[in-house]
Amino acid sequence: MVITGTSSRRIRHYLHRWVMWWTMTSNTWHYQELLRGFIDVCWHEQTAAYAAGLHQLHVKELHTRSVGIVGVAA
Repeated sequence: MVITGTSSRRIRHYLHRWVMWWTMTSNTWHYQELLRGFIDVCWHEQTAAYAAGLHQLHVKELHTRSVGIVGVAA
């Protein structure tokens, strides 16, 4: 996908679906852990950058949710 010039959005969406599939397949793998492992072993720099961006989006989303929950509880 990266080599053929597919859009960034489609690449991130594909990676997200791929990680979600694997996390749903196993009780031992977690989203962030699996994505981080992919980034660590990915030899293609641009693909690793897409995965790192997806990881940052996921962390930001988790942070936003936790702030919202704390705000409601307070």
